[in-house]
Parts: sequence; structure tokens; C-alpha cells
Amino acid sequence: MGLAERKAVAAAQASEFTPFATKVKEICGFDVKLNFDWSLIENHSECVWIIENKKCSSYIFDRVTDCLTQVCADDMGKEAVKAGLKEINMIAKAGDLEFANGTLTIRNDVTGNGAFDTDQIKAKLEKGL
Repeated sequence: MGLAERKAVAAAQASEFTPFATKVKEICGFDVKLNFDWSLIENHSECVWIIENKKCSSYIFDRVTDCLTQVCADDMGKEAVKAGLKEINMIAKAGDLEFANGTLTIRNDVTGNGAFDTDQIKAKLEKGL
């Protein structure tokens, strides 16, 4: 990881992650702890391309906000999320979805290979609530 990668990640944290965190709070009506493993982006061979093309937003942040918007569309959904969701861990590599002990973990590849869509994330969250 060089200077270009560090600068790209810092820009993405400000331009993508901060607005995402604000939107999640607006949708849910409370602070959900949000964790994103930026080191995987910094050390990715296509780091600058991922950031320039807003792939973190496309493959993770937008899907989380779309999911939460759908689940929190009514009072029952909002109450369930407030009672059951405490934290969202987002990991930028292909893997799985997990919801346990109030923590939703999403392992989504940000290059388009092996990424879960909004409906899959929503199904996992709703099943655990």
C-alpha cells in the first residue's frame, strides 16, 4: 500500500462512508455501530479503481441502506431493528452473511464476484430479528 492507496481510502471514508453512516442513522432512528475493514481495500491490487468507481458503495453501503430502508418501512420493522440490531460489520471480500447476537456481518466482494444483493441481506437480517 502506497500513498496513492492511502489517499484514495481517506477520500472514500469522507465521501462515501460518512454519508452512509448518517443515512443508516436516519433510516433506523438510532446509532448502529458500523465497522468497515478499510485495510482490505488499501491492500487490494485494484484499490484506486475500487475507490474511483465507488465499488464500496455499490456493493456494500448502498445494499445495506436499501435493506434497512425496506425493513424499517413500518413501525414493526423499525422496532425490530432497534431491539435486535446493534452492529454491522462489512468486510470487502467474498464470503458469507451472518447475523448473530445483534451483529450483522456481510462479506461482499467489491469487484463484483461473489457479492450478496439487497434481498439476500434483507432475508438474513429479517430471519434474525
